[in-house]
Amino acid sequence: MTAPFDDPNLFVNVALGKPATQSSRPGWCSLEPDGLVNGDFGPEYNAHTDADEPAWWQVDLERRFPLSAIVVHNRREHAREAARSLRVEVSEDGSNWTLIHAGLTHFRARGQAIPLQLPLAGLVWARFVKVSLDERQPLVLSQVEVFVERSAYELIGLREDLGLDVPLLAEVPGAVEQMSYALVGAPGTRDAPLIGVSLVLNGALGNGLMQHTMAIAVARKFRLRYFKLATRDTSGVIARTEPVDLGGLSFLPSTHPLPAGGWFLEGYFWELEHHARFARDLLTPSQRRETVRTIIHPLYNLLPPVFAPKPADELIVHIRSGDVFSTWVNAAYIQPPLAFYTLVIDRFLQAGRITRVKLVYENRLNPVIDALEAHLAARAIPFSVQSGTIVEDTAALVNGRHLVFGFGTLGPAICYLSDAVETVVSFSNGHDHGFREIPTVGNVVEVFDAGDYIRPGSWNNSPEQRRMMVEYPESSLRIEGTI
Repeated sequence: MTAPFDDPNLFVNVALGKPATQSSRPGWCSLEPDGLVNGDFGPEYNAHTDADEPAWWQVDLERRFPLSAIVVHNRREHAREAARSLRVEVSEDGSNWTLIHAGLTHFRARGQAIPLQLPLAGLVWARFVKVSLDERQPLVLSQVEVFVERSAYELIGLREDLGLDVPLLAEVPGAVEQMSYALVGAPGTRDAPLIGVSLVLNGALGNGLMQHTMAIAVARKFRLRYFKLATRDTSGVIARTEPVDLGGLSFLPSTHPLPAGGWFLEGYFWELEHHARFARDLLTPSQRRETVRTIIHPLYNLLPPVFAPKPADELIVHIRSGDVFSTWVNAAYIQPPLAFYTLVIDRFLQAGRITRVKLVYENRLNPVIDALEAHLAARAIPFSVQSGTIVEDTAALVNGRHLVFGFGTLGPAICYLSDAVETVVSFSNGHDHGFREIPTVGNVVEVFDAGDYIRPGSWNNSPEQRRMMVEYPESSLRIEGTI
């Protein structure tokens, strides 16, 4: 092993003892190719080829690994310059190769000076590692080491043992940081079971509820004991300084050290398309509602322990504003036009279902807010406004009898937190929010664009799009469902 990879608690040499092959072997040489992965640094060299064109050696790691580093040790004393044209390649299938290193390099063996160290940070996945020479020389080396972080190595084993279908970073297309998982543990954790889950980031309320629900489901499925709360928390609804036990899990504050005894599965726990196979069968809507009622709501200790009932004749309209109209312009977050809100309000009034409206929004950055308030005032429709903290806004929405939402995860979260919602109206611009499956929701009405509104995935907060939000006609919208 070679510093900084000489701590077995941190790294594993996955090449050790694995099958190896090479281009040739001189008749006088009795050394086998697997000598380069036997861990013996004492001899002058452990493998020797003829002067082939090219001379090469490769090892089969017997499975794909996320490589942290490849370390090549030259022969110890004589003719070390023969390896100066060393080339290092990796492959997933033994046929298609990716170049990791080539060019003029002088390096030594362990215990003498610096060997050839190629850091890869776990971002390169491979099963085969090949070294070869670009000059006609015999390939003569002492050892080849291939290191993988111990946490990644053990996660690969644990997920097989448990049937835990989660990707590691860069393992498959789309497995970026937010969509991949890792193991974390107390210092010295190794050869240990899975004992908890750890959340990297707790997003805003809608996303956070989704993340907590999924992580809790994973913890329960595998009978884990701990849930480590996120250090980065943007929800505004959690302020835990001491551990709390809920639903058979011990929730640890973000500042609490990880307990010894095993690994924690760490990730964002998003329920996105990439994780459809991961989420399968973990949660039914009824189980999700029960988790929210008995665990997540009590965990969110800044929220009211009991949400007040809302008037039966009030339509509560949430208008997404804030970040998507300022610093975080997400192409998917297309919000409804003014016509959506005026159409829905008029239909509720015509049906005799409501006599007043409450508008709930974070701030006034959404361009429809001013126009909608002017519309309500001009028609003498009684309305009030709630615009405060996320705790205050959530309290105003939960248990609303009639709710209206644009695009986002807050709407489903509010419904899962509610005891009963009579009617939910959503703007379905190419996205199903899943309101129909929520047990607390009675009636779902969807409004679709039948014209040429902002296309899904094209939001950029341009002046033209903001103007379209205000000017788009009601005649281009279509309602499905009964108000």
